[in-house]
Amino acid sequence: MMTFGFARRRTIFIQTDTTPSADSLRFRPGVRVLPDPPAPTTSSAPGAAATSAEFLTQRDAAARSPLARRLFRVDGVRGVLLGPDFVTVTKAADAHWAPIKPDVYAAIMDHFASGQPAVLPDPDPASSAAESAASSTA
Repeated sequence: MMTFGFARRRTIFIQTDTTPSADSLRFRPGVRVLPDPPAPTTSSAPGAAATSAEFLTQRDAAARSPLARRLFRVDGVRGVLLGPDFVTVTKAADAHWAPIKPDVYAAIMDHFASGQPAVLPDPDPASSAAESAASSTA
């Protein structure tokens, strides 16, 4: 019997839940999706610890989330919300779940098999906060 080190098995079980929107499904991979937020300190800004990350465009996902980037490659995916232990995927209104779900399952399994984080650390939180403030006032 030959075994090759590069062969990886996908061994996670993903549960699926409905949401109030027929265009969104919640996928629960049974593993932590986002890391625990850091413990608050007296110098922490209120709301500084994120417990979710939302990506509404492929461009948003490309810069910050390897998992969301994989999911946006699935035809019909229009949004991704990452939570502590779940991934909510929103499809286009005119798309059907039957052809999308298998590719979403595969993208989630491939992501967790890769060992990459779901969201990349922000290289400079101060500049991101300034960028957000500037874009919201424009």
